[in-house]
Amino acid sequence: MIKRIVLLIASFLLFLPVTARAAEQGNGTINGQVVNGTAGGASVANLDITLKTFLKDAAVGITSRKTDAEGRFSFSGLATDPTNSYEVRLTYQKADYFSDLINFGQGETTQSVTVNVFDSTTSDDAISIVLAHMVFYAGEGFLQVKEYVQVANMSDRTYIGSTEEPSLRRNETLRFDLPAGATELKYSLGLKEGYIASSGDGFVDTLPIIPGAREVSYSYKVSYDPAGYTVSKKVTYPIMNFNLLIEDKGITAASSMLTAQETLNIGGVQLKHYAGGKFTRGDTISAQLSGVPQAQAQPQPQLLDQDDTAKWVGLAVASLAAAFGVIMLRRKKPQPAASLNSARQKEEQLLLELARLDDDFEKGSIPEESYRKLRADRKAQLAALIRKPKGDAGKI
Repeated sequence: MIKRIVLLIASFLLFLPVTARAAEQGNGTINGQVVNGTAGGASVANLDITLKTFLKDAAVGITSRKTDAEGRFSFSGLATDPTNSYEVRLTYQKADYFSDLINFGQGETTQSVTVNVFDSTTSDDAISIVLAHMVFYAGEGFLQVKEYVQVANMSDRTYIGSTEEPSLRRNETLRFDLPAGATELKYSLGLKEGYIASSGDGFVDTLPIIPGAREVSYSYKVSYDPAGYTVSKKVTYPIMNFNLLIEDKGITAASSMLTAQETLNIGGVQLKHYAGGKFTRGDTISAQLSGVPQAQAQPQPQLLDQDDTAKWVGLAVASLAAAFGVIMLRRKKPQPAASLNSARQKEEQLLLELARLDDDFEKGSIPEESYRKLRADRKAQLAALIRKPKGDAGKI
């Protein structure tokens, strides 16, 4: 708390001199346009546009403008120093939109930005789960559960929900159920503070869902009895692909709804894999876990760190769902599992390399330039592999 107060004071002290210098000395201009991506969508004229200024990642100023009849806007008198960055924000039909951070390069005084918005809808007919993972790690008398979902909005309208969450005064857009007795709930990817509220049997999210894909992850603990534990997952939105992953330490699963797959090696961790798909709203995915977890004779090596493994699984969700999963949704036709085996192995290898690159970069063991080049190369290979016709799955 004290550290946060100190940072707030520092930011406030920086605010006046920095913004004054920017106004007096800046010669940079950001020209932009708001574009409505909904077919036959509403006007983008006379919208309030906010430009947020950052100095070394600290917010130091806010300026506002109105769009013209074509949705265009301009901000001038901006500092072009590399330590300054800018973000364009607006609210359109009860949904918030913002640009990527904008920087001026060496010698540049003008930048352009397009902010895509969409008409809003309260119908969730186009919302589905492209890919969902439940990952179980065995502990002494408990299971650590990490869940990952890739939410897809396949329409050209932003879903803003229809039922208000009273504690936040925003509409509920996603609902996540938790098993009875779940403890130590932690939010991570895709869930923002101020948009989440507890519900009777889980939690709800109020962040609008724009067209495209969005990744969400969270974790919790449940008590485990080796004599048996029932996994029960309510299907709130249609789920195209569901994966149950269990750390291979003596626990097995039995389910009439899921089929056993080959054991996966993810970041050095062996995970038993059970999969199913095409679950509809109102279904309940269930599996019975049993078995005594094997004790570890010695501390696990770094490659078996659960956070690194979880991160890899999250990357798998993001990459596969955004490319392969969404394509499957559009085609409405699943591919035979046997024809995808070799392709999946290559996908797993590329995803593993991506995860390791991210881990190395976060630890500071790889230069940023090398990291970005290598990551772009692996992502390009993965995209090319996924786009290949399935008859060519064995070639790369």
